[in-house]
Amino acid sequence: MACSHFLVEIDQMMQTLSEAVAQGDPQVISEKAHWVKGGLVYLHAGPSAEAAKNLQKAAPLGQSEIEAAYLSLQGEVARLKEALKHLSSESATT
Repeated sequence: MACSHFLVEIDQMMQTLSEAVAQGDPQVISEKAHWVKGGLVYLHAGPSAEAAKNLQKAAPLGQSEIEAAYLSLQGEVARLKEALKHLSSESATT
């Protein structure tokens, strides 16, 4: 998965995960968090992958833990996307 492809896919992945969090189904949240984590691990995006892992672990703990972990993941993914966009624009100019 190339970085540009990941930038397209991550929004869809996070939307699916957001819906799972809204439903409050621990199994679905765990599955979707695992799915997101896989994409992040592939990119060697350590902090973002760790945040996805934390969400996966929070799934059986309750809605407040899930929401806190999801907010953390959102922040990490936003930082990752910004860094990847910056990297893409730099490589386009060289």
